[in-house]
Parts: sequence; C-alpha cells; structure tokens
Amino acid sequence: MTAELSLPLNLGHYDHRNGLFNPKDELSDPFYRAIIQSRFFRRLADVRFLGAIDYIVMPNQHISARRNSRYAHTLGVAALTKRICRNLDISKQTERLLVSSALLHDIGHGPFSHSSEKAFFQIFGFGHHEMTRSIIYGRYGSKINEILRFFKISPFDVCAMLTGESSSPHVLLFSSPVNVDTLDAIPRAYSYIASRLTAPVPDKYINDIVNTGLHSEKRLDGFWNIKNDVYKRLIFGHSGAMVDCSCKNFITRNAHNFKKEDFLLSDSEFFTRYPAWRRELRHLADILAPINFAPPCVGDLHGNISDTIYFVNRQQRLHSRNDIGKRYLKRKPHTL
Repeated sequence: MTAELSLPLNLGHYDHRNGLFNPKDELSDPFYRAIIQSRFFRRLADVRFLGAIDYIVMPNQHISARRNSRYAHTLGVAALTKRICRNLDISKQTERLLVSSALLHDIGHGPFSHSSEKAFFQIFGFGHHEMTRSIIYGRYGSKINEILRFFKISPFDVCAMLTGESSSPHVLLFSSPVNVDTLDAIPRAYSYIASRLTAPVPDKYINDIVNTGLHSEKRLDGFWNIKNDVYKRLIFGHSGAMVDCSCKNFITRNAHNFKKEDFLLSDSEFFTRYPAWRRELRHLADILAPINFAPPCVGDLHGNISDTIYFVNRQQRLHSRNDIGKRYLKRKPHTL
C-alpha cells in the first residue's frame, strides 16, 4: 500500500460552483488520501464526466478538463458527503465508511463514462457497477481492497452501501433519488446548458437531505425539475443522444478488436488504441455544434436512447427521508 501513497496532495474545501478546492483541508484524512492517490482513482482524471458528450458540448476548453472529469465529480461527491457527516451523529468509522463509499462510487467507470457502457455490457456482460465491485474487491491489480482493510473498513460494507443493500439508515445518501451523487452531478451537468452562476449549489440541500420535511419540498422539487431539464436538453438532447449512440455503435461494430480490459482504459488511452474514434468524434463535433441542445427527433436514434422523464408526485408529501423516493419519480414512456 505504501507505493500508492507517494504523491503529495493539496486537497481542501470543495467549491462545486468552480470545480476547485480551496486551501482549507477537507479530505486530509490519510485514509481518503490513500484512496485518492491510488492508480485506479487517479485514472478518473482522464475519464470525462459526461463521456463523449464532453467532447462535443465543451470542446477544446481548458476548464473542461479540470471541471468535467469523473475525478472532479467524485471529489465533489466525497466533499459533500463529508459535510453531511458533520450534521449526523455518527462515529469516525461510520464517517469513513460513507466518505470512502462516495470516493469509490464511480471508480469502475469505463472510458467515456456512460457513452461506452452499453456497448461493453452488450459485448462482455458488465458495466461500471460490476467493474466498481471488482476494483473494490482487489481485482485487476487494484490496491483498494488493501487500503480499505488497512483502515478497518469492510469492502463488503462499501459495496453494500453503493448497491443499496446496506442495513445502515445512511444508505439513503446513496440510494435515494436525491442522493450525494446526483447533488453534485446535476449542478455540474447543468453548467453545460446554463450559466455556472445559475447552477444550484449542492450545499443548499444538505439540511433537506439530513432533516427532510415539508420545508424541503420547494427546494427539492426545483432540483428534480432541473434534473429533468438536464436530461431533456443535454443527455437526451440531439447532440448528446447522437454522440452517445455513435460511441456505442463504434464499439459494437468493432467488437472483434475489443477485449474486456479495454474498459479500464482512460479516454486518452482509448484514443491512442482506437484513433478512428477520435476522427469520428471530431467529425461529430463539427456537424453537431450548431444544434447542441435541440431535442432528439423521435425515431432517428435506432432504439439506442431512452427518453426518461423525471417528475414530481405532488400527492406524496415529504415527512421524512423515506418519502423522497415516493415524491421524486421517473418513467420511460417508450424507447425511441
């Protein structure tokens, strides 16, 4: 494990709005530093947050490499989880379990995040959830299992927290529709389609997550509506849908060249191994740039994109955290 602790880090209080840490330490616990400095975690710095979409919506902008990676997103989720823990009456070990779960929730993402995942699942039968468990349990040369056990955190407990199978009451931080993952991801994604200054700040929802009640409805309703807007205009918008389909189709039509270990490549490594995808992505950027946020046309995506709708069930009032999953719902009316 000592080899994994060789890189110095200057981590501190995370500013979600600008995607930066300020000098005030927040994730300075040696346990968190060990995870962050591990090879598999550092790889996330070269996996774009929105996958192939990142290369279309924000091409060639140096800030995107800093803000819009799975690395930056995961640090944001962990920092938010740490701040939530301050509002909970929990032990240090429970805090470590929750924050390490946040740090590891995306550790198994493949190159180009969700853009490549359906193709790998179709060919090899696994996605980022399965790969996350494999990495946590120490497969593929991962040291994560060793790090967790060194700090007396059970890898099984971490996986149970991430899959929603944990008996802990704090599992809702990860399994609820409004969870620590989405509280960072949605404002981050919203900054692609609106000014960064208008994006919601995750910290404003901490009390609504910890002490959920009727007072939380207005804020959480607004958040859920923003999530629907993000998916409608960005993820399932014309450019987002087309580039995700193109990534999936590139992998499936070249399936004979791929192996399951390619899921552990970074974006740059994928480009190097499969340069034809870089050329195709550049071509897509040229033709899609003028129509970034147009809605997809029904029937033009060959069944690859699902038009999920996120909506508020206003008949269900928020009396406790357990009601969040009953008020904030989604449906898939059909597959395009």
